[in-house]
Amino acid sequence: MIKYIFPQLSFFCCILCSIFTSLVLTFSICKFIITFCNKKNMVDEVREELHLKNQENKKVPPFGGVAIILSTLISTILFADLKNIYVQLLLVSIIAFGGVGFYDDFLKVFKKSKKGVKPIIKLIIQGGIGVLISFNVFENNNTAVRVPENYKVVSLQRQEESQKIITKVPFFKKTVIDYNTHEFLKYGALLIYAFLLAFIIAGTSNAVNLTDGVDGLALKNSLLAISVLTLFSTLYGNEFLAFFSNSLFIKGISETIIFSCALFFSCLTCLWFNAFPAKMFIGDSGSLMLGGVISILAIFLRIELFLPILCGLFFIETVTVILQVFYFKYTQKKFGQGKKLFLLSPLHYHLIKKGWTEVNTTTRLTIISLILTFIAVIMIL
Repeated sequence: MIKYIFPQLSFFCCILCSIFTSLVLTFSICKFIITFCNKKNMVDEVREELHLKNQENKKVPPFGGVAIILSTLISTILFADLKNIYVQLLLVSIIAFGGVGFYDDFLKVFKKSKKGVKPIIKLIIQGGIGVLISFNVFENNNTAVRVPENYKVVSLQRQEESQKIITKVPFFKKTVIDYNTHEFLKYGALLIYAFLLAFIIAGTSNAVNLTDGVDGLALKNSLLAISVLTLFSTLYGNEFLAFFSNSLFIKGISETIIFSCALFFSCLTCLWFNAFPAKMFIGDSGSLMLGGVISILAIFLRIELFLPILCGLFFIETVTVILQVFYFKYTQKKFGQGKKLFLLSPLHYHLIKKGWTEVNTTTRLTIISLILTFIAVIMIL
């Protein structure tokens, strides 16, 4: 919006302004939420049935995600190019994911509902966003990608100068999959692509949500992922850098840097209040939104298949939950009594049950995540 009023503002200046705005807004909103919610007793309680040690913060406002969402939205609307298709889709996504997450927090705090929003509703919204993105990216003329000549393109049709629907392949250097096909297969490919995106978005969004159980854990690991995505938005969005590094060039993707920087510094500021002992939780509004937005940014950058490594901790946490449920049902069916594979799932609860402190759990798991993030960056490059 400011760009249209002051067109002489440089792109770098817009990034700095969005960072400053997100910092000030997040800090102010967080302070207001903490004061207001504590005064009105609008707090969430640590689940007593978990019997976790070292859980000092028993009643904490769960609306930190609201501060992140509002500050990121305002900063992006003020300083980004709102005509950019990627920016438009990110704004729609953050509102959709943040909205369902906020309603989930609302049900838990005010209605005392332990389950919150039904999982099927979350999946419908997450899947709907995936379909929306796939159709927009598939059909929009402003989403073309230039692939270097020395890249191998796996496709059902002859390679063109620029493709829209491609993705880089892990473990295969300079290899991309092109979903564009011959005309008679076009809509079949579109459906496959839409299903793949819906699965990736739902999986990542719920994975971050499962990780949000220890003070600062979800935010610290989200910051790592967002920083990498911002780095590759810069690399892939600049024609000179893309040519110099022999990388993809994605038309218009550089505009998402303003959004990513605003989101990064909003999360960083919220971490000030979410670090142990937390004065505020990010809640489902924060965790569902972060997982959804991280996956969408990865999709825009055509590196979505690297998410299990880039967001490795989130997926490890999710796998422990799946294994716990599967093993319990298997032993119940075979022996008549269900057994647990972990003391408690997700993984961070198991580690705390084993005697780790919250601070140690968060620090050590973040170290693992940092290593996986470094590996992902090397693989993507």
